[in-house]
Amino acid sequence: HVVSLLAKYTLTSGPLKGLMVGAGVFDRGQHWNGNAYIINPPPIYNLFGRYTITPHWNVQVNIDNVTDETYVAQAASNGLASRGRPQEIFLQTNYTW
Repeated sequence: HVVSLLAKYTLTSGPLKGLMVGAGVFDRGQHWNGNAYIINPPPIYNLFGRYTITPHWNVQVNIDNVTDETYVAQAASNGLASRGRPQEIFLQTNYTW
């Protein structure tokens, strides 16, 4: 089974007008990798926020894999394993015409 949820909230009035915050979770249950290994990765949590400074400028930050848990993403029959995504933090500014 796979569960993926995303929620966001945007303020449209008041002193923080233009602020959007959100969170997401992705969880995949146990599954076979090949015919020898059962992989059970932990849930992955993501956070994000964006602030619209002017009608043309905004700034956004994303934090992927907030807990930064080490887990096996896949395994090969010869015993090699590959690690899941590490925590990543992105900061982005955007200008629209």
